[in-house]
Amino acid sequence: MIKGGLAAPRVVDWDGDGLFDIVCGGAKGGVYFFRNTGEKDEPEFAAAESLIEPVKDPTKSFIRRVPSIDGQPALPGSSYHIEFVDFDADGDLDLLVGGRSSWLTGPIRTLTEEEEKELEEINAQIKGTLKEIRELTKEVESKEDRKELVESEDYQETMKHYRDLAKEKAKYKTDPTASGDFVWLFRRK
Repeated sequence: MIKGGLAAPRVVDWDGDGLFDIVCGGAKGGVYFFRNTGEKDEPEFAAAESLIEPVKDPTKSFIRRVPSIDGQPALPGSSYHIEFVDFDADGDLDLLVGGRSSWLTGPIRTLTEEEEKELEEINAQIKGTLKEIRELTKEVESKEDRKELVESEDYQETMKHYRDLAKEKAKYKTDPTASGDFVWLFRRK
C-alpha cells in the first residue's frame, strides 16, 4: 500500500530476474517498486520499496513545491506517471517520470500596511465587479442572448474593468510561485 494513493502502476521486470514486478508512481509523489517474490504462475509481491522518495513540501499543497535551479523545477512534485525505456542503450531500464511541480520564482514578499489596505480595496472592487458580471449574465438563456451580451458595451466595459483590477492585484502578489507539468529522466546506474 502507498500512502496518498497511486498513479499509473506498471508491470515490468524491474530487477531483471525474469519475473514481472509492479512499479508505480504516487499521486503525492515518489516511485515505488513491488518485487515479485513468487513464481511466474503464482506471483507474490513484497512490500513497497521506494525508488524515488516523494518531495517533502511543508505547504502540503496539491501540486508539491520543489526546489528550483535557474528558475526551473529540479524534481517532479506530485502526480507521478511513469514509463520505462532503455534511454542510454546500456541494457537496463531507465525511468521516465511525468509529474507536476510548483516552485518559487523569486523571494517571498511582505506587504506594507499601506499595500495591504490598497489590496483590500482592490479585492472589494473585484468582488463588486464580479457581482456586476453575474447580474449581466443571469438572464442569458440562448447562444444568441450570450452573443448579444458579449458584444454589448456594458459587458465589454465591465470585463475590461475586471481585467484591469486583476492586473493591479497581481502587483501585490507575495508568493511568486509558478507551476507546470514536466517529464524527467532518471537513468539507472
